[in-house]
Amino acid sequence: MVKRKIDKVISKESEPFDQKVTSLADLVSESDDDSQSDAPSDDNNNNQSGESDEEEEEEEEEEDEKAGASKPTKQSLSAQDVQVARETAEYFKSNIFKLQIDELLSTVNPSDKHVKKIEKVLHKLHALISSVPTTSPLSLTEAEDLIASISPKIAIPFSNPKPARDVKYFFQYLTPEKINVIGGFSLKTAIKRPDGNSIDLNLLMPPSILQDKDYLNYRYFHKRSFYLAYLASRLQQLAKSQDLPFVFTYKYLNDDPLKPVLRVSSTAGKGDYHFASTKSAIYISVSALETTFDPKKLALDRNAIRVQLPKSSDPNLLPPTVLYNSAILSDLTVAPYLRFLHAAASDCAAFKDACKLARLWLYQRGFSSSASKGGFGHFEWAMLMAVLLKGGSAQGSKVLLSGYSSYQLFKATLEFIQANDLTNGRLEFSFAGAKYVINSANTGVPVVVDSEYKLNIFYNMSAWSYNYLRHEAAVTCDLLSDLVRDRFDSIFLKNITKPEIRYDTFFK
Repeated sequence: MVKRKIDKVISKESEPFDQKVTSLADLVSESDDDSQSDAPSDDNNNNQSGESDEEEEEEEEEEDEKAGASKPTKQSLSAQDVQVARETAEYFKSNIFKLQIDELLSTVNPSDKHVKKIEKVLHKLHALISSVPTTSPLSLTEAEDLIASISPKIAIPFSNPKPARDVKYFFQYLTPEKINVIGGFSLKTAIKRPDGNSIDLNLLMPPSILQDKDYLNYRYFHKRSFYLAYLASRLQQLAKSQDLPFVFTYKYLNDDPLKPVLRVSSTAGKGDYHFASTKSAIYISVSALETTFDPKKLALDRNAIRVQLPKSSDPNLLPPTVLYNSAILSDLTVAPYLRFLHAAASDCAAFKDACKLARLWLYQRGFSSSASKGGFGHFEWAMLMAVLLKGGSAQGSKVLLSGYSSYQLFKATLEFIQANDLTNGRLEFSFAGAKYVINSANTGVPVVVDSEYKLNIFYNMSAWSYNYLRHEAAVTCDLLSDLVRDRFDSIFLKNITKPEIRYDTFFK
């Protein structure tokens, strides 16, 4: 009998490793069958007791075999098992990250109370601007005398070089062609910021006050400056007569001395038009219609500041005036780019939330559209994302899809920034599509150029600021790919603009 049980155990061990027993009842039944076939009919109670002990041992051995067969070993883990585990971790983290993003977006949105207050102020400013009287064409002397007669404390913010006293062109103010709210407040991508929010109001000058050659030698900027100064003097006069709490000052748009803007703030108070509590300021800028000048004459390789040269000199040898040309083109494209961004926000449901995430990310790293702060702000990000929704690969296919979530749009845009060097290549786009093109030589600065309007929307960026942007994009992509630790605070909540945090060593 013992021999038969040994043979039985050996036969069990020789069975395939993955063979499974259906239930414990099968084991018991099998053991009973063995005991009945092995035991003689005349066995006494003691023999039955011994056989029972052996049967229990056999059952335990078979249960151990069953447990060993069902328990996976380290060697049996396949690549598919590892991939499933990784995807599970990524899915878990993405769900947690999504909850954090949703909570963040609900926190950074401007309060409805402040938004309604600003909208009321904007309506009032629109009414004031529409009531400003027009002027006839004026010489430079007449223009300066008119401003002084209205408000002696207001000067015309001419950029250098100032116009000569004997200029032949005229200055004039006519009612704006259009008055548009632009920027984040218009797109509804604004967020609460500790230093306050800016609301942009743009006025389109009528084309009749500009001439075809006003793009040359600062003439456009001189006329623009008079237009803004006359508007400021009249608005100040009207605000005083209606006892409005508005305060008017000049600022430079993105620190560009060619482009002064009118800043409207409020004194403290609780009246209908007191908006100091919102920590906001309204910036009134002036621009021209996109059809005012031929964009080809202001392309990246053209010169628009003509100087007197010896007769033997070739005027085509003058260097291109890239920043000057781009400053004019950026004014011409205010209206078409506003339509382009609104179309992107309409086509992609998560576009606005992705812009909010980007705005916070840029703010925590000290970036803005100002050349002194990198030349890459909310406008440049929103335009880049809108372009990538149209195309952007070397084949012209879309880099971003309209079905992406805000997190996917944010991450994919960062990946594009860090993966593509726009100094060795350029991103050419139109409102219909976009394509990445390799340059024949390094341009030194990033190029994302509009093939229709000839504007490089990254024109305010330097080589250093672009490299730093790509570095921060690469660091953030690594943080987003970390499956072990929660990097949410490091990406969105930690401000790293202080040099002690940003650099290993710095000098004052």
